[in-house]
Amino acid sequence: MTMAAHAPLGRSRSIPIATLFSLILALMVLLTVGSMLAAAVVVGQRNLFRQLGSRFDLTIRVAADRVGDHLKPAQHELRSLAALLARQPELLSDPKRLADVLGAAMSASPQIVATALVRPDQSSMRLERGNERAFIDDLRDRTDLAAALKRAESHGPNGNPLGWSDPLFGDIIRLPVIAYLEPVWSNGSFRGVLVAVVSIIELSHFMSELSTDLGETLYILWGTTHVLAHPRLPGLKLDLSSSRPLPTTAEIGDDALARMVGEFRREVGFQAYLKHARGHVFESGGVRQVHVFAELRDYGRQPWLLGFHAPIRDADEVSRWQRMVAVGLAFLALSIVLALIIGRGLARPIRRLAAAANEVKRLDFASVQPLERSRIREMDDAALSFNTMTRGLRLFETYVPRRLVSRLMEQDGNGGDLTRERDLTVMFTDLVGFSTLAERTSARETAELLNQHFELVVGCIRATDGTVDKYLGDGVMAFWGAPRRQEDHAQRACRAAIAMAAAIKDDNLARARRGASPLRVRISLHSGPVIVGNIGASARINYTIVGDTVNVAARILEIGREQRPEHALILVSGETLAAAGAGFTGEFLGHRAVKGRRSEVDIHRLVMEAGRVPEPGISIPPAGSSKARPARSDA
Repeated sequence: MTMAAHAPLGRSRSIPIATLFSLILALMVLLTVGSMLAAAVVVGQRNLFRQLGSRFDLTIRVAADRVGDHLKPAQHELRSLAALLARQPELLSDPKRLADVLGAAMSASPQIVATALVRPDQSSMRLERGNERAFIDDLRDRTDLAAALKRAESHGPNGNPLGWSDPLFGDIIRLPVIAYLEPVWSNGSFRGVLVAVVSIIELSHFMSELSTDLGETLYILWGTTHVLAHPRLPGLKLDLSSSRPLPTTAEIGDDALARMVGEFRREVGFQAYLKHARGHVFESGGVRQVHVFAELRDYGRQPWLLGFHAPIRDADEVSRWQRMVAVGLAFLALSIVLALIIGRGLARPIRRLAAAANEVKRLDFASVQPLERSRIREMDDAALSFNTMTRGLRLFETYVPRRLVSRLMEQDGNGGDLTRERDLTVMFTDLVGFSTLAERTSARETAELLNQHFELVVGCIRATDGTVDKYLGDGVMAFWGAPRRQEDHAQRACRAAIAMAAAIKDDNLARARRGASPLRVRISLHSGPVIVGNIGASARINYTIVGDTVNVAARILEIGREQRPEHALILVSGETLAAAGAGFTGEFLGHRAVKGRRSEVDIHRLVMEAGRVPEPGISIPPAGSSKARPARSDA
């Protein structure tokens, strides 16, 4: 009889609980810290690229406009002169008067160094700046002029087929120049071409001034290898000729510019934020450089490249972010190692820890319950550490509103720009006579009083989904309509103000029963466009609002300082009352002049209930009058 074969009994393949707990904790650290680190890097780099792109794009756009403004006078003068010659063709046969009008066109535009009229037979009259004499030239050997004359005549009197010439070397003035050409027609006959000559040396002087104004070394390239204008060009001694009218990038004395030529395919990371330009990164002398440029297509057959290059100092923020990633990964690795070490003694309920960590991830610090103590020292230490961290996060939440942070995270996570212009409603509040009240109470009593008052005020703001901007001594500044868009922001603000007035009145009744003095509050509301977003220095940035609407709301509050309400006084502008719509009415108090604003502001006292205002009997006269005027027709 044979015995059936059985698999040998032994220890099943399993993982020790300490190792399992260590791996789970390490994974949690990796996911939590890694995701936060990745989010911080992505958002920070995106904001950095946006800032760099906007700044560089603005520099190029302004520079392009300034170059156009510098060269347009040559075009305008020649067009005006061509129109004059068309109206008075007799000037063409009067050398003295023709010289006078050519000189006048040149004197009106200092960037023009010479003007000329080239006739169809290629004879010309030329005037140079600084020389009163008119020169008569025979240019029949100039094939380029012959081609230009033929093209202008064949095109007819409608339009200008010539425009700006390619760069050329002036054999007479011995300077590299560009020229603007304008055909002259009179009584249907072609009479020649007007020429305005602009020195490239003068254009380089202008680029030097422009570079000083904009804080970047700006230049213009002809193609990718020749320099049309550069701040260094006037000080160089170059062997130029008609066959070589422009210096190369290697001759200009700008090593970075010479090195840049072969690097045009390395695009900058913030290219998406350059709306009017392109950017490339290259290295020169071991230093990373950025080249930002735009094509100027209005100055001849070949586009000019207007640009600048600079060491990537500001853009080195990218490198700092990369270093931050490396440091973060090092700390992450260290955290994982520590988790593996301390995890060998863990015996914590993983499910409860995961749930608590998930609540922290949702910023729901108030829902995080303290972890129970353990008889195992390592587990007990972990519980104490987690509980301490939770208390710290709750303290953090005291100073940073969770609701605002969540909304900003949602908005930025959707690719929104946190800084923008938007129509909002702004509120200011203040306590009447608080300074006198504070003098009669201790510091602790004053703080308790303010905290209790702010609980009432902020509770009404939060109940209507408003955002507290800041505390201003004994007052609050708040707004509705951001970061989450609210089309009914004015209605929400009015409801909040009415709720505040009611809450303050109830609180004053309770204070009266305790024998305490009542608190009187002034509230102002104004609606309009503001700049809302991240504003401040790099060390401290606030999500706040700025603009004329904020100033007007503050000024309305100052108007209310003339009154002493029994409980609460709510002053709103005509804009807010109109935006609030049906259900809200106000007592018109007059038109008031507001400091810093030309037009007057309609002031209303908001009605708390139908047909009743909070504090009857209070009137606010307009500036320069003893009583309120009737409402304007445009109110």
